[in-house]
Amino acid sequence: MTVVSDLSNECASGLKKITGRSEYFRDQRDRSLSLVELHERRIQEQCETQERIEFDEGLPAISENDDILNELLLSCPVSPCHDDDDDLSDAVIDQEHEPVVDGVTVEVGGGDVKQDSTLKPTRKASSAVARVRRLGKASHRVSLAILVHRHLQRSIVCNDDLLRALMLSIYDPDRDLQLPSMLSWFSDRFRTDLNIADLRSSCGSPLSCLKQQLSSLISCSGSDVSPSTSAILFTLLCRTLHLPARLIAVLDPLPVAPTKLLQRFSVAASADTARGRPCPCKSLNRSPYFSMNDDDAPLRKRRVGGRSSSSRASAMHSWVEVLLKGSWVPVNLLKGQIGDRKSFESLCSVPLTYVVGINDDKSIMDVVKRYASSWAAVIRRTPSRSWWEMGLKAYGRRYPAPDSAEERAELNAFADEDKIPDKLDDFRNHPKYAIKKFLKKYEVIYPDNEIIGEVKGHQVYSRSYVHTLHSKENWLREPMRTVRHGEVPFKKVKSRSRKVDADEMQGLYGLWQTDPWSPEPILNGIVPTSVYGHCELWTDRHLPDGAVHIDLPRIQLAARKCRVHFAPAMMGFQSGCMGSVPIIQGIVTAAVNKEAIVTIWQEMEQRRAENAERRRVDNV
Repeated sequence: MTVVSDLSNECASGLKKITGRSEYFRDQRDRSLSLVELHERRIQEQCETQERIEFDEGLPAISENDDILNELLLSCPVSPCHDDDDDLSDAVIDQEHEPVVDGVTVEVGGGDVKQDSTLKPTRKASSAVARVRRLGKASHRVSLAILVHRHLQRSIVCNDDLLRALMLSIYDPDRDLQLPSMLSWFSDRFRTDLNIADLRSSCGSPLSCLKQQLSSLISCSGSDVSPSTSAILFTLLCRTLHLPARLIAVLDPLPVAPTKLLQRFSVAASADTARGRPCPCKSLNRSPYFSMNDDDAPLRKRRVGGRSSSSRASAMHSWVEVLLKGSWVPVNLLKGQIGDRKSFESLCSVPLTYVVGINDDKSIMDVVKRYASSWAAVIRRTPSRSWWEMGLKAYGRRYPAPDSAEERAELNAFADEDKIPDKLDDFRNHPKYAIKKFLKKYEVIYPDNEIIGEVKGHQVYSRSYVHTLHSKENWLREPMRTVRHGEVPFKKVKSRSRKVDADEMQGLYGLWQTDPWSPEPILNGIVPTSVYGHCELWTDRHLPDGAVHIDLPRIQLAARKCRVHFAPAMMGFQSGCMGSVPIIQGIVTAAVNKEAIVTIWQEMEQRRAENAERRRVDNV
């Protein structure tokens, strides 16, 4: 009976195993699951855990793809006469979606994902952030180029002969050609209103559309126009009366922040949205199969939570400059003022970062220094000032005007009018003032007794007293200066070399502690070398007198056969897996040995080519 009982128990245990019922579960809820179901459940949990880990490693959660720039430009159609800058600024998502960086919290799906500042970002996350940053910079530059081209086309329209003749036909012949009289007549003829929308193109030929609209406005007496349209008309009037005039435009490109890209659109269905004037030439492009009137026009896409067009309409982003007595004078058509350059910044809805003046010869001048109240703030807002200045050189005058030098000096004088900032953070990279708190690692103030002010307990110095320090080796490279004997390092910092202890300090010296240096000349055919046996050629000026640099492959073998003294030419360093590795290119030797070394090298190369050809024939 006992044997039968034991056998039945074993059969029951085996039956449970066969059917998947097990007595050993990690969780009480899993007792009702079979082994197959339990296995599938555990696999699913592992997959979810792996996906969560990959998601955390792939932060930031930024929605972007390869064609986002094309979609961005397609969603923001611009044309030479299209004057709604919202089309570019609409392609921006809300401000709260910022790229993930160390030590910040990113809101994803309603929850908070905290990044540990001690953990380094993965390679996948770093490459994604870098890619999105490059895309943001490219979008900023492309939109800036589009805006420049748009306003350039507007200036070209002001040179149209038909429009000039039409403007001349309505100008009062009894008035003189002085600027105040012209401004008075223009203000009576065209009333500038901030609540009027700008001209827009709704046909396939934007340039012709703009001309038609301007012709209609000129023909109508007492028209209400927007500030941008008023600037175009007054520029046209000045050029018609042979008075040099510029069309000034404030550019508002897409921001550089990479996550401020288009994510979602909403249809602007509100009835109070500012609409542009109907296009007079719309009937020219009407199809016989369908027609579209102003009410049937497709609704424009708008950013959710963004600036409304009414706020954009109640701003001034274009005006005129007129050349009077060799100086460019701004004209405020809204207030009827002449020469008040400080009245424009308060009328703009965007910070003055890019302000250009377009001449009648299609040349463009950067005039932001004339109107910005703080030049230091302009520099901080500009992502790449050097790129912008280099790009404007393509639109410069082929032959500089006689007053170009005077205007540049005037603009620089306006930039120097910056007062001492009241906030400490404004001293960071300020072009004129500096405090010791925001100096970089290799920067010092010398002499430090020239104090020009004090802000919140910090002494303020002129930026001209900020000097960059270098080590003895770096002074010999590009500046070609040597530290005087017995000079004490002005400052010491931790050395970055891998071959020294981590706590070893490196001495830095200032310009006032150095003297001009020139390389040692060649004596008796001996090339001066460094402690490593190289001849350092950081620049062409580092070549010793009487020496020559021969940069040919395998030239050292020829120099050894010639039995003359030479030194490998070290051109710099490159970073590798073993740290900084010297770059060797050719040799440096006495100039009298060049002909003999090159002759031997040519013979060696000829024999090398013959041997290579012989081996190729033998292997056939």
